[in-house]
Amino acid sequence: MDRSVFDSSEEYADELFNHLEELLREKDAMEKKGCRLAHARAAREILERQRSVCGQQKELEVIDADLAAIAAECSEALAREDGEQEKFCRLRLLQLENVRAIRVGAKNDAQRKLDAALAQYGFESAEKACDENLSEDEFVILEAEIEEYKRDFAATLEKCQRIEEGQGSAI
Repeated sequence: MDRSVFDSSEEYADELFNHLEELLREKDAMEKKGCRLAHARAAREILERQRSVCGQQKELEVIDADLAAIAAECSEALAREDGEQEKFCRLRLLQLENVRAIRVGAKNDAQRKLDAALAQYGFESAEKACDENLSEDEFVILEAEIEEYKRDFAATLEKCQRIEEGQGSAI
């Protein structure tokens, strides 16, 4: 038997087990980073839901402004005794009131989803969630670091287990 092959495979095994020990020493720190990433993900979801509520509110404000303008136009038509224009304005008011009702429902739904996410993730408010958010660069770097650690740990553990199984069957 060629002793150099045995020595190199033994050295390889030692390196693998040393690397596994190193990864295990880093585990607590990586778990903390994983928690940080989970908080950042939760914060991002809450902030997205907050943007949805704000978007619905802005659309409601536009509709309300349109309603006010059409109501004023309707009053002017009534004062001028322009029945045709008044009828047209009332129809537009009805249509916009329907659109507004739909938008109110959408805003209420968005608010319920925001409230549920706040409760689920334990944030007091969207502003508190904002404090937990990471910049896009920080988020991507942290996510990549954690994924790399997971892949490295899984691959190293699998190789070490195969070495152990191989030694156990040889005995």
